[in-house]
Amino acid sequence: MQVRAPSTSGVGRRLLAPWPSSLVPSPLAPHPSPLPTHSNNPAILESPPPGDLGYNGWTMGEGLVKYLSSKVIGIVLLVCGTIIVIWYLRLTDEQRATMWSVARGTLIWAGCVAALPWALFFVPAWVMRLESNLASAAMLAGFLLVDIALALILSGPVPHTWQKAALLFGFLCAAAYNFVVCEFLARRSEEQ
Repeated sequence: MQVRAPSTSGVGRRLLAPWPSSLVPSPLAPHPSPLPTHSNNPAILESPPPGDLGYNGWTMGEGLVKYLSSKVIGIVLLVCGTIIVIWYLRLTDEQRATMWSVARGTLIWAGCVAALPWALFFVPAWVMRLESNLASAAMLAGFLLVDIALALILSGPVPHTWQKAALLFGFLCAAAYNFVVCEFLARRSEEQ
């Protein structure tokens, strides 16, 4: 059976795809209202609680603050990005080469720091069986000494105070990372 719809333009009739009779909507079937009404949504009958939060759980003021702060952060990032690009373009070729050399050394060092405790995954389990805080401290100090030696090999002489401070901060971050990873590996070895 094919269903034909009358054309409203008067030119003729348009042939529609054949529909099984079970899928053809009956004109007598009730059509549900797409909008909530008092009869099909009891929440409309209730009064909103005091301090009612609007859409997504925010009040209007919070939504406005979120919108404005996102715009301000976007503008700040755009200005900072522009300043960085201008600064980079004004560098000499020697300064650019030095900067990329430092960045390459830093990435190599960070990768080695991240991989060291995972590569020696058996050491924290072995130290845990010793049940000694001194052995744990010695293991962490050994990892840190390897990290420091690698950083000094990659960086060479460090003439400026801010570079020394950056290295010290990197060593502290490496020590914290080593502690967290070794703690995780030790707990995992206890569970097995």
